[in-house]
Amino acid sequence: MKKNIPILNHINPFLYSKESPWSTRLVGLMGLISSLLAGYGMLKFLNLNIWYQIIFGPIVFLLFYNHVLKHAIRVLYRNFSKNKHLAFVADFWKENKEPSVAIFLPYCGEDINVYSQTVEASYQIEYKNKHIYIY
Repeated sequence: MKKNIPILNHINPFLYSKESPWSTRLVGLMGLISSLLAGYGMLKFLNLNIWYQIIFGPIVFLLFYNHVLKHAIRVLYRNFSKNKHLAFVADFWKENKEPSVAIFLPYCGEDINVYSQTVEASYQIEYKNKHIYIY
């Protein structure tokens, strides 16, 4: 008795992306400007005492580098193409073996109807290299 159970079919897998890069670039530019101003303030703080430079200097440098790099990448953000992304993923999996995935389904006294739906749904996952363990 196999039912067609829709599993997360309502979720758009491309919610993280944007077709137009301009809003991302604007946020990146604002972040870059604020990071540079914060870096200037941190540099002024470090110049107050030599011990501040020794103790806090490496931490400030890493934080500043991280923020500037992150925002610079946002400024240089290119358009995202869903079709190119899907083609890239399809080509990748043609040339590479899918990793093995283990699905463990422990039974701890739940209602048998709920558990059977879970088992059926795990078998309906569209993935070639899966191993389902029921215990």
